[in-house]
Amino acid sequence: IIHKNLKSKKEKANRLFVEEGATKYFRRLDFTPDGAFLITPAGQVSTADDVSHVTYMFSRSNLKKPICHLPGPQKPVCAVRCCPVLYEYRNKETKKHTNLPYRMIYAVASLSEVYLYDTEQFAPFCSVSDIHYACITDLAWSSNGRVLMITSYDGFCTVLSFDQDELGIPFSSQPPRSTHLASSSTRHQI
Repeated sequence: IIHKNLKSKKEKANRLFVEEGATKYFRRLDFTPDGAFLITPAGQVSTADDVSHVTYMFSRSNLKKPICHLPGPQKPVCAVRCCPVLYEYRNKETKKHTNLPYRMIYAVASLSEVYLYDTEQFAPFCSVSDIHYACITDLAWSSNGRVLMITSYDGFCTVLSFDQDELGIPFSSQPPRSTHLASSSTRHQI
């Protein structure tokens, strides 16, 4: 996919994603639990001097153009996994980035570190690094959202375990997973 940066007078084509041959890893993207957003790894943002690795978020209603990119690590992002549990907002008084009544948490893995983000803020609220000798390959959440498994090429798994309500208070009325998948007319703005 090529994105056109319209800020310059001349339209300059920039690649949205890291080239296939540039790295040797899988690209594991994920939909949010409600199906409203697609979060993709292996993104890149080009500037005049440098290329930054990012994670893109797309709205389900428009998969052609990302609605935002999340600041990323030094190495390419290889996997994204959304926590299956929806949570209450931590601070109900702050300006929300979405019009959703709940916040969602997702893990983003680069080849060497893992970041935890949520839909309440753009910056990660947690990072974990130096946990494997080889590149990270995948992530998986438990169904209750209290365990995040991290795998790597070295054959080991890391288990991140969270205490009850450490990531937040679960949203009181969890919508069914198929709510947004069944209806293409449902739209969420960010």
